[in-house]
Amino acid sequence: MSMNRFLIFRYAIRESSSKIRLFKSFKEKQINVRVPFAAEGIFGGALLGVKASGFVSFYDWETGLCVRRVDVAAKNVVFIIFNFRYSGQSQIL
Repeated sequence: MSMNRFLIFRYAIRESSSKIRLFKSFKEKQINVRVPFAAEGIFGGALLGVKASGFVSFYDWETGLCVRRVDVAAKNVVFIIFNFRYSGQSQIL
């Protein structure tokens, strides 16, 4: 069985400073993200990051809804996913 069969490719295109088109497995989704601010850049990862002047907003890929806004003047956004199992004991990461 091929691993490629289970991969889902998500990406976004900033069409204008207020509209972002979402794609899943190379097909455009019916949901587009309309931001109420001037988007300066976008970042892919677990969430869609949209950079503006002085903050970054994070949107859900499936719904296009804003999940969180972080007030920071970011130059770049990097997503890191930690995959660990809880063993029932306290762990410090």
